[in-house]
Amino acid sequence: MTRPVRHLALAAALICLSAAPAWAQREAPSRTTQVQFQRGATDATYSGTLRGLAMHNYRFTARKGQVLNATLDSPSADVEAIVYHIGRDGVAVNPVDDPLGLENQTLPYNGRYEIRVLQTRNGARKGGAGHPYTLNIAITNANAATAAAPAAAAGVDTTPELEKAAWITYRCNGGKALKVRYHYGEASARAQVQLDDRSTTLMYGPDSNADMTVFEGSGLKWSIENLPPARRLHAKGGMLTRASTQVVSGQKTAVDEIQRKGCDPVR
Repeated sequence: MTRPVRHLALAAALICLSAAPAWAQREAPSRTTQVQFQRGATDATYSGTLRGLAMHNYRFTARKGQVLNATLDSPSADVEAIVYHIGRDGVAVNPVDDPLGLENQTLPYNGRYEIRVLQTRNGARKGGAGHPYTLNIAITNANAATAAAPAAAAGVDTTPELEKAAWITYRCNGGKALKVRYHYGEASARAQVQLDDRSTTLMYGPDSNADMTVFEGSGLKWSIENLPPARRLHAKGGMLTRASTQVVSGQKTAVDEIQRKGCDPVR
């Protein structure tokens, strides 16, 4: 490309940018929060303020057949919420032919879900100081009269194959240890982590890829590198994290709190 043509291309790009409306040019900060239930409760409440194109995502893990009831309150009619299922590829999906609802929604899959709170396009164009909202999320068993405690409601079931698997001891940085056992399969893939005399069952996670296998559930995530046998003895890839919530500028945000890292199986 000659110099005059290059200058024309740059000028055209600047014209296109300046032609975009101001509301679309503003940065739209979004955040994702891992839903946490207090002990003895089956629901949790969150609040925030939406500005422009920002989206606030609330993620939780549930079992197939459990019932979601979510209530969104806002003084603005432009604030709305959409429920998504998160597939193994990590993409949030809401089927057009059978969309998921906020109220009395029987969840169709085991795994992770997301409630996305956002403004309509017209609402985003209005600008202003922002629109506040409050979101209550409740997850119960199909029979509300026998609803389980939140740890069980958002937990993962074991399988007979997993219960037969042998425990593997991992030694982590600082001399800390934990035990994990596995069952690999299609929909039945599970890992069970034993930490501080407490066992937690985790599902095969959508964040898994060719380099890393991820299991998660009940607020825990166990990540371990996929390495050939010759390299596994020298790898320090195993890591256990817990999703926790912190408050920044008056709003709750999800952070990964590392429980164990640099974990290797004891030979």
